[in-house]
Amino acid sequence: LSPPHTLPQRMDQLDAVRFGAGDALLVSNSRVTGRNWDGQLRLFRDAAQASRRGKGFCEQNLPNSAADVQFLAERRIAVASDDGSISIWAWRGDDSLENVWSQCPHDDVVSSLAVSVVRRQFLSASHDRSVKLWTWGDDGAQLAAQYRGHSRPVTAVALDSTSSRFATGGEDSNVLVWSASDAAATPLAVKCASVPTSVAWSPAEEHVFVTGHMDGSVVFRDARSLSQALRSSHLHTASVNELAFCPHRPGVLASAGNDGQVLVIGADGSRIYQGAHTYFARTIAWASQHPTLVSAGWDGQILCHSIAL
Repeated sequence: LSPPHTLPQRMDQLDAVRFGAGDALLVSNSRVTGRNWDGQLRLFRDAAQASRRGKGFCEQNLPNSAADVQFLAERRIAVASDDGSISIWAWRGDDSLENVWSQCPHDDVVSSLAVSVVRRQFLSASHDRSVKLWTWGDDGAQLAAQYRGHSRPVTAVALDSTSSRFATGGEDSNVLVWSASDAAATPLAVKCASVPTSVAWSPAEEHVFVTGHMDGSVVFRDARSLSQALRSSHLHTASVNELAFCPHRPGVLASAGNDGQVLVIGADGSRIYQGAHTYFARTIAWASQHPTLVSAGWDGQILCHSIAL
């Protein structure tokens, strides 16, 4: 499936989907409003409601498009924006969203967020070539550390299962593995054949993480020995936008790409499932309570995929 060469008439472009408590679904989108490029957050009771393209039970307009969003806690949401800002929103009991903290710490697009729920910390990766570590509380967030090692924009960031290390990918074609507790430590590095565009750390294997690349390839690596890939395959024919390990079955991985494809592979690399959008598949997320994968893309669609595991 090849996406069309022009954008669809619908100007809402869905950029991130994330599941929260009770499998409520958070959706962020960017959109053109007159001459302005802004964004919106929408909360749905569940993925089925979102897939019907109905109105969310809570909607919040944003002054800029949101490149990434993450739940920090059951009722706290972090938003990364394309103007370099980060904001934290509280999901109130009356089903409204309130901005409780906002700052513009980056000089360019904030491309990716990664959250440590246990440590109450999160990472922000930016096109300004930096990664920042934040400690958050009820009244906002404070900068804890800053990491610089990429020579070009940082495209993605992911924490390991212990929150002791994190991996980043950059437009310099490097993948770096950092210590989350020592910003002065030199990161481990590997040069890739294609620009890494997405990163995900295995929740079941402490040292294993996977990177998606601009050429459509997906590469599994061991953080202790980056130079030799564990395995790789060209799952997509265009850039891999997001990777997500399944919480219900160790080793099962989902991917979404600019070829419109949504794929699920098993721990042995076999293909379990294939779905498709009519334009870029931008984002994916697994439901926590059942093996449902949700995807969204620039075709304006939110799709629910029931995966037989």
